[in-house]
Amino acid sequence: MAWSGKRATAAAALAALALVGCGDGATSGAEAPGTAAGAVRTATLAMDTKGPALPMETSAGVAQVPVAAIGESVVVAVGGEDGAPQAFERWDPRTGARAPLWQGAAGKQDIVLASSGDWLATVRTGLALPFPEWQLILRNVTTGEARTIARNEGTVADAPDLQPGLPFGFAPKPVMDGATVTWVRNARSAESPVRELRAYALASGSVTTLDTAALAEGDLDTAAAGGGRTAWLRVDAAGQRFVLREADGGQRELPVEGAPFAAALDASGRHLAWDDGLIAKRVLDIETGATSTFATDEGWGMTAAGSRFTWAPAAAYGGAPGYFDAATGVTHILEVREGVRSNYAALLGPWFVWQSAGPRGDGLYHFSWPGQS
Repeated sequence: MAWSGKRATAAAALAALALVGCGDGATSGAEAPGTAAGAVRTATLAMDTKGPALPMETSAGVAQVPVAAIGESVVVAVGGEDGAPQAFERWDPRTGARAPLWQGAAGKQDIVLASSGDWLATVRTGLALPFPEWQLILRNVTTGEARTIARNEGTVADAPDLQPGLPFGFAPKPVMDGATVTWVRNARSAESPVRELRAYALASGSVTTLDTAALAEGDLDTAAAGGGRTAWLRVDAAGQRFVLREADGGQRELPVEGAPFAAALDASGRHLAWDDGLIAKRVLDIETGATSTFATDEGWGMTAAGSRFTWAPAAAYGGAPGYFDAATGVTHILEVREGVRSNYAALLGPWFVWQSAGPRGDGLYHFSWPGQS
């Protein structure tokens, strides 16, 4: 039988979310921000629409969405409806200038999941979960180079003990830190499917396996990278904990309670944040050992840029976009106007991006600079 640990609670909840959209219904018993070690302050972000904005549709009525940052410019995915090839463009929020980057493939989608310098880590999948076939492709937006560094391993997705996760099914969620790409992949072994944590060096093209867990005995999940450090969740008979790997290869373990998933490290590598069972967002100061709760059920998931962390807003359940800045200890929550929906939020380089839609929205992605609102 495959390992079943505490994190299965979060996985089951995410499966339910997939049926109703990006949201979580766990509003009872939510912990207030700042009740853990290290108080967190909260500030309100005004729904200021005076900054740069990207329409949710092009002038031709084709859907577009910002997906990554390269410096201060933004990568925009255009189209892809009904299996048509996506187009990816580079857009400057300050000037509005656009330039083509690459064209996707028909019947596929390119999910842009990480960036570092001129490189993007993208995962090419089919159009419907659980994505048993995938390719991990690195793209250089300056030279146009594309490297396929990993792909699904045969029919490993058919293994009886292997269950897909959300939101990416059997496909990986790579992270980047400097010139290293890290991801968790599923593989076969003689006795049981295994999960492997792998790291790819851009300079040499070499791949290193950092950790392995047989699913009959445990699990690996939610890789994070930043500041020369890599962290991942390991669950086995000894319990659950984050494993922290230093740039010199040294490792230590950080015990964690609850149902952690979707962890992220900030750019300094000092702060590790995660979503705890969809009802709390927590951050650990690795240097002091203090853990704080900086948000509750405003949304789900966790991503980072610079010193800031954000989540996918649970708009259908009253959640709101926002972010936590580990440098200041302040959680910023967007004050969403009545009648406006905001189902999207992201930290793209220096920009905090949020969506306004709905009967009284304007159908835009808004871009704000730190301190602008």
